[in-house]
Amino acid sequence: MAHHTGTERERIARRQPFGRSPQLSLRAKASLFALSCGLSLGLSWVSTRPAHSAEQVVVNLGAFEIALAVDDLETYANSGKVQGGLKLYSRFLGETGMADLRQFLQRRFEVDPVVISQLLYSSLGEETLRRLGAVVRTDTRQNGFSAIRAAAILAASESDGLSIIGVLRQYPSYSIRLNAQQLLELRQEFSTQIEYRDAAVQAIVAEAAAEAAQSPLPALSGLPDPGQPGPYRVITRTLEFSRDRQTLLGDRVPRPFRVLLRLPDGLARPAPIVVISHGLG
Repeated sequence: MAHHTGTERERIARRQPFGRSPQLSLRAKASLFALSCGLSLGLSWVSTRPAHSAEQVVVNLGAFEIALAVDDLETYANSGKVQGGLKLYSRFLGETGMADLRQFLQRRFEVDPVVISQLLYSSLGEETLRRLGAVVRTDTRQNGFSAIRAAAILAASESDGLSIIGVLRQYPSYSIRLNAQQLLELRQEFSTQIEYRDAAVQAIVAEAAAEAAQSPLPALSGLPDPGQPGPYRVITRTLEFSRDRQTLLGDRVPRPFRVLLRLPDGLARPAPIVVISHGLG
């Protein structure tokens, strides 16, 4: 057996071409090639799907739950084909309910992402999200407040606009957990508030029209220019109140709200009041 000194081994290694490396190196290179291919395929698959997006909607029906795949909901919205867990769920909704569900899933809203973000970060938007999040929860059964807001803002940024399917796709949780009974009650509560608002607006419009019919219009030339400063300095005050509100379930919960007053300074007589409200709540 031939023996080589350290200097001779170094000289032999330098003369050895790269393509004639030992079998162990070939296996190592093959393993690295397979690993790189696997990483490429994995990264290409991940890049086509949003991170941590919802895969299913779990509907709580009291005694049991039904899992509806988001893919099946999207297929039903686009083609009307009922498949997967939606077949079982259709037995509870019936023909009319399924038609309403498809119409709901097909809804789209042309809204600026900045506008929807500002709305959902406002006090009214956050209050609505908290109440909705108590019914639409994450897969860990946490309030879906933050998840709904994030999903709505991301969905509004899509090229085809804000859609229900888009919100489901962007929901940052594997499962979206819905309580069907509570969702119906919340929907009824919102509908009642909107009906009350519309009735109040109609009453105000009717009263204003009757009052305007009895009072002649003043000469417009004699009215002050609202774009110019008036003779009084303005004082701003903030009042905070809390009133108990009764839910449809009979519970009484506190509802805090804030009133911003802008008053003329130095006015000796009572002044008319203009009330500006967001119109809900």
